Formats: sequence, structure tokens, C-alpha cells
Amino acid sequence: MGIGTLAGKPRDHRRSADLASRVWQVELFARGKRTDVNEWDTVLAEVIVDRASFYAAARRDLGIESGDVPPGEPWEAPATRRPRPPTAT
Repeated sequence: MGIGTLAGKPRDHRRSADLASRVWQVELFARGKRTDVNEWDTVLAEVIVDRASFYAAARRDLGIESGDVPPGEPWEAPATRRPRPPTAT
């Protein structure tokens, strides 16, 4: 089952199609076919918005009312993630 087949209602399917389309754009960066850093930042921000919209639609379609899904954050591979400073206790 792909992203586009989870939600059954037409408006929910539109959300899944939007997310799937945006993820394809991320793949173009992964394959080196798109390289502009400014475009990457824009696509990544759009993926986060589309993901939230898809999750909200899917949860609504499934009748889940337990609250919102936590917002997504920009992705970083573990090898490139910068250590966070220790928090004061």
C-alpha cells in the first residue's frame, strides 16, 4: 500500500497525492538531478507541510480524534547531525 492508497475520500486522496509528489522532488535531490540549496530548503519545508496535511486528513478519515500529530522537523542524517549543547538542570 502506497501513500496514495491509505485515505479513501477524494479530498484526502489529494493530500496523499500532494505528499507523494513532493517526496518525488526529494528523490531528485537524492539522485543529484536537483542541486540548488535554496530549492532544497523550499521543497523540504513543503514536505513538512504536506506531511502534516496528509496525516490530518488520514486521521480524520480513520476517525482518530486523539489530537494532532507532532509537527515534523527538518531531516538530518545521524552522521551530519550536530550535537546539541547540554541543557541546564
